[in-house]
Amino acid sequence: ASDAGSRVARYPGGTPSNFWDWSCEHEACCTSKSLAPPSPRCENHGYRKCPPETWANFVNDRHRSARPETIIDLNVVQTNASYQMQGLQRFAAAGVPVKWVELGNELYDPRQNQGAWTDGVGYASSMQPYLQAVAAAFPDAHTAVVGSASDAAWNAAVLTNTTATAATIHFYTALDVAGINDTTVAARAPVLLGAAFDNAARIEQHAQATIPEHLRIWVTEFGHAGTAGWATGSIDGTWLEGLYSGAAAWLLLRVSRTDVVLPYCLVCGDPNAPAFTAGPPWGATPPGNTTGEVKWELTPRGAVLSQLMTAVASHHAAFGNSGTMQELAFSAITSTSTAASVLDHELGACGTAGVASAGPLLHSERTSTSCECEAFCKSMPECQAWQWIAASQAKDHTTCYLKNIVNMVPNSE
Repeated sequence: ASDAGSRVARYPGGTPSNFWDWSCEHEACCTSKSLAPPSPRCENHGYRKCPPETWANFVNDRHRSARPETIIDLNVVQTNASYQMQGLQRFAAAGVPVKWVELGNELYDPRQNQGAWTDGVGYASSMQPYLQAVAAAFPDAHTAVVGSASDAAWNAAVLTNTTATAATIHFYTALDVAGINDTTVAARAPVLLGAAFDNAARIEQHAQATIPEHLRIWVTEFGHAGTAGWATGSIDGTWLEGLYSGAAAWLLLRVSRTDVVLPYCLVCGDPNAPAFTAGPPWGATPPGNTTGEVKWELTPRGAVLSQLMTAVASHHAAFGNSGTMQELAFSAITSTSTAASVLDHELGACGTAGVASAGPLLHSERTSTSCECEAFCKSMPECQAWQWIAASQAKDHTTCYLKNIVNMVPNSE
């Protein structure tokens, strides 16, 4: 989980949440017969027991220095608000902060809502007791109701008058991978990667048109599939798949209201999805009796997403919520003297720093000010020196370099 780079984890996941009993006292974590409808019930989604205390051990003991935030996805189909509040209180008592609460998974789908309601109006009405209960018990918690990435009518019914703070959407794209091989990949790769931009633009337009402006957006799942089914065999486990996933994630982060982007999945049996693999013969699904014995490795998809998540986390650590990640923007400078005066002013804003003339480079990134560069260095324990190049004629103009110290020299820039 640490290697994945993520700072957010979703409990208990997607589809399992609609069949899940947080107490894990009935048939693993399947919902109690006294609460769940007689059929369907559980559908093999009651995985190994993981009650709140077990989850607390995961997020606190092993990751105390960088504890992931938990999105707790409630079972709002088979249980009731009172029972789910008991679960949230149990999480809080176990040491898991209740800050992010999701009200179900893909509940516009009859297979997921199990016939509990037939449209968004029914779902929205049923969520009122949950929203009121969470607000009363955990007033600082953020709540999200289920939105749709394609159904405008559902969004209108659910989101127009909700008291939730966010809407969830799931972003899955169909990719035409037939015929991609060593011979054709050079010609096909640009088309495939271009699809990430087209699909993200479509999702952004839909979200901006159908999700009210006051609501935040949580992308609690995103991934891809083939045009004829889930499998994308010709690119599974390749760097092309990794680059597509990285582009899709980055483009989702461009949406200004997006708080969360969660790739599906960390480990699972779907060949085109896992961020980790244990290698042959089990891949991402080794048997339970091998726990602690298999060596997990990042897949190409996992490696790209890990780098992206780490970059986002570093940016957030340096700038907090006030620092918004933006695309590079360029504008023509018509006055050389004006440009020089701006640079001179900026150079004095954070003083003249020492730079490591022979230290190993830790990280480099474009920053608009020297103060941002200094803040970046302070956010990394291993950073001992920073240099912000601001020479108007330099090829690396306004680039921040973070280094270890070997020999200190004055900053000539």
